[in-house]
Formats: sequence, structure tokens, C-alpha cells
Amino acid sequence: MKKSDKNYPNLVIIGPPKTGSTSLFHYLEQHPDVCGSSKKETYFFYDHADETSYYKNFNTHGLDPYFEYFKHYANEKVIVEASPSYVYMKTPLEQFLKFPEPPKIFFVHRDPAKRVYSEYTFSKYKLKSFEGSFADYLGFDGQSFTSERFKEGFYESYLNNWRKAFQENVYSFEFQELSNNPLGFMKKVCLAVDIDPTFYEDYDFSVKNKTAGLRNVGLHKFALKVKDKLPKGIFRLLNPIYSKLNSYQIPAMNEEEAKLVELLKQAYKNKSVEVTKHG
Repeated sequence: MKKSDKNYPNLVIIGPPKTGSTSLFHYLEQHPDVCGSSKKETYFFYDHADETSYYKNFNTHGLDPYFEYFKHYANEKVIVEASPSYVYMKTPLEQFLKFPEPPKIFFVHRDPAKRVYSEYTFSKYKLKSFEGSFADYLGFDGQSFTSERFKEGFYESYLNNWRKAFQENVYSFEFQELSNNPLGFMKKVCLAVDIDPTFYEDYDFSVKNKTAGLRNVGLHKFALKVKDKLPKGIFRLLNPIYSKLNSYQIPAMNEEEAKLVELLKQAYKNKSVEVTKHG
């Protein structure tokens, strides 16, 4: 791939959320043969994006602003972005197919019950975008689940659309292997995109984007803006200090939440919104 004014990604991590996409993106962008988007989640092709969105997007601005995320490209073999909710959307699927060379698509599977609980804690304690209980998050009435968050756990119905469109260019990986054996996981990733896996043999596989509670949301938003302007080396030095100052350990899963996770597993296994009566 040659450097130009329009550098199209040839790899996209489509999600879903809370399946290790931040870690995977970070591990990849550290490889000398990989150019990661300047912002990991561009949101650029989100279905619901419009002129009121705080980020530039395809629906409002057309395609040209997208290439700003890759203007630092320096002839690496792989150009990658990662926007986890893409898996649920039509716009990115349709637009990626129109690229001169449609990109490879990475999807990471995770137990859907554990994934949605992780998403709940992330929303409640880090984003602070949700204040209710886990049952509220799921729209659980004691017998059935009604929220869209629950329905998003039926991955295959969404992923099949991508498989039909991109066929052999859709690669599925397992979150459990990413967590338990990141070196083995990244060797498979390297094989899929044809880059040298030996880079990761002495690599520090620290977890990225692990959920922690935020003490001050305003300070976090400011830190995110500053992050994009700092050299990566400086950011790595300051990030542990900032995290210690503005984060705290979230509560452990309580008994009620654990029961709901088990009911979720039953519902996903049976492919049903209804479960055995909760009690």
C-alpha cells in the first residue's frame, strides 16, 4: 500500500464492545508494520451519527474527513481502525465494501452474558452514563429481558451479515485466548494479516481499557483531549499517575448480579428472551 492523500484501512476491528478491542488495537499499532488510526474508535460510519454528533462522520461530512485518521501513515503493511459497535450497523458494512480493496474484518467472540455485564460496569462506573441496576440495564422484569443491550448478545445474527458481504475476509477470534494466551492470540492475528509474529515474543501484554471507576468525569474528558496532543512516550509515563489519581476499583459482582449472569447464559443458550422464573 502506497502513501497517498487517501489511505484506506485494510483491517477493521468491528467488535463487539468489551471483548478486548482496545488491547488488540494497541498491540497491533505497536507493530512496526502496522499503522493504527490516530483515534482508536473513529465512530465515523455510525448509523445514527448526524450533524449534532460531536465527531466528524460519514452521514454529515462524506468520506474525505475519514482519511485524517491515517495521515501519519508511513508505508506500513497494515492500516487499522477499531470501532466496536460497527458489528451492529449497516453503514460501515456498506461503505467498507466500496473501498478500492475491501478490508479484512476482525471480530472477537466473548461469552455474551459476561460481555454484557462488563459493558454494564463500564457504563455505570467509568462512563457514568447509566445509574440503575444490572436488572434495569437488561430490562429484566423477573422473567424476560427487553433491552437492546440484551439483544445485542445474539452476535451471530449480526455477524452473518458481515460474513455474507466479506466472506473469507471475516476472521473470528476468542476473547478467552486473548486474555489467557495473548502471545498465541497475536500469532494468529499476525498470520491473518501477514506480518512478523516474532515482534510479540518479548512484548508486554498489559491489559488495556480495564474497567475502573472514575472519580471525576470532567477531568477524564479533559485528559482524553490532552492525550491526543501528547507524544506517545510522554503519555505512557503520565498515564499510570493519572489513573491512580482519578480512578478507583469497582465493586465486585454481587449475588443478585451473579444470578442474572446465570439467567443470561440460559437465555443466550436457548436463544430466547424468557428464562426460568427469577427467585
